[in-house]
Amino acid sequence: MLTRYRFVVATNILRSTIARRPKQRCRCTSRTEPHSSSEDIYREDRELKPYKSIPLVGLPFIGNIPDIIRKGFGSMHLNQIELRKKHGVLFRIHAGPEETLSIVDPTLVKELMHQEDRNPIRINIGPWKAYRKLRGVECGLVTLDHEPWRKSRNVLSKRMLRPKEITQYMGKLNVAADDFIDRMIRLMEHEGDTINLNQDGGIVPEINNEFYKWAMESVAIVLFDVRLGCLQDPIPSDVQTFINAINDMFCSLAPLFLLPLRWHISLNTKSWRKQVESWDTIWNTAMKYINLKCESISENSNVNENQEVDLLTYLITNDKLSMSEICGSLVEFMLGGVDTTSNTLLWAMYELARKPECQENCITS
Repeated sequence: MLTRYRFVVATNILRSTIARRPKQRCRCTSRTEPHSSSEDIYREDRELKPYKSIPLVGLPFIGNIPDIIRKGFGSMHLNQIELRKKHGVLFRIHAGPEETLSIVDPTLVKELMHQEDRNPIRINIGPWKAYRKLRGVECGLVTLDHEPWRKSRNVLSKRMLRPKEITQYMGKLNVAADDFIDRMIRLMEHEGDTINLNQDGGIVPEINNEFYKWAMESVAIVLFDVRLGCLQDPIPSDVQTFINAINDMFCSLAPLFLLPLRWHISLNTKSWRKQVESWDTIWNTAMKYINLKCESISENSNVNENQEVDLLTYLITNDKLSMSEICGSLVEFMLGGVDTTSNTLLWAMYELARKPECQENCITS
């Protein structure tokens, strides 16, 4: 299983966007109906109730922080399950100065996402935006809002969301996947020269780290059309440094929400220092690969939308985003690609390991 749990609640969280609109009315359950389902919420005969009628969990300002501290940040997903059983599919909760609306039902999340405006207000990850302001660098799709978000998304979606475009990467991604499987076999057979292997045999130590390596290798193919050597023995040192920085960044993120961010910045707390240090490593490593690729791109290149090239080449030669905007999004792509892809696949592998019959179905289908 995951050795570290990210500050991403197991349920879908929508931050203070709604909390800042107390007069907004929504179709929801009351405090006396904690176990209502999404079907109950959508019943037409139910009255529309104000946002404030949604149950507020925990104490003012500190919310359920005492429970989190007592059980550990690694148990936040279990805490969410307990809150779902007690309060239903909708509840409000304070995390320091922020009020969060927890939606513990995928149907409701889907419905809410369908209501998003063309220029949405994205989830507010304050420490990430504060770092970008501190270093004077651009935000990417994860941290942008409103019109700047739509501008970047319109450009990037042409290459990242169209199934026809994604297929151009499949050949090289399949090769990387084969290399990853070969690496897993080497580790299980105790043939790695520099890997600390488990003496029981058939067990890959720190398998989550191996998934990070595969994800980073795959992301580099899409973004830069390069192989970084993440699946070799030994791997490049900056690759492992980048992966470690992602882990450190997420681990230092959770405490930054417990108190107003300006306090952390003014006092230069340990969590804030670690957040900045981790982001510096993430940003500098990503910029290293961006700069290397830029050196190989001719200034006079002209790439049309149907030409098969990596994402960075496409963005630079089409001149629809500034270089700073491109860097902002690609850094976040590297972060998101490595973290979310690897953890999603790791969780899928964990579930398959618990259900051998599903493994057999995957093999035979």
